[in-house]
Amino acid sequence: MVNNVLARLLALPAALVLLQPVAATAQDSEWRAVGEGDAKKIYVKRSSMTRAGDIADAAVKENYLQPQPAGKKGKTYMSAKNKYRLDCRQNKVAYRKMIAYAQPDLQGEVVQEVAYKDKNLTWVDAVEGTMNGTLLRFVCSETAAAATP
Repeated sequence: MVNNVLARLLALPAALVLLQPVAATAQDSEWRAVGEGDAKKIYVKRSSMTRAGDIADAAVKENYLQPQPAGKKGKTYMSAKNKYRLDCRQNKVAYRKMIAYAQPDLQGEVVQEVAYKDKNLTWVDAVEGTMNGTLLRFVCSETAAAATP
């Protein structure tokens, strides 16, 4: 009986290890790579994209190639999940929310979190050839059908 219980306990971690890559693959498939630069790679969560008229919203994962300074003293982050609002007509983007993680791929300790109300959004130009321009072009083209009445 002791051997039977021990065998079950030893088998359990092996089963969890086998399931872990499957779960990671399912999570990764939600994110579509849309841009890569000298400092970061950006991915859009396709299921998060919405659009009403000229305004679109999307969740974006950013993986940084070097640690970024966080708002907390002595802390850095390697990835962030951001919620963007995009003006497809005026070619502008604004942060709505940012959650920064110590490790790549939204893993590890949350080291910073910031959210802005709609009236406090800071809009910036999404210049073609920049990460913001790439993000705007992707989200606005992918949600164009939703903008058509």
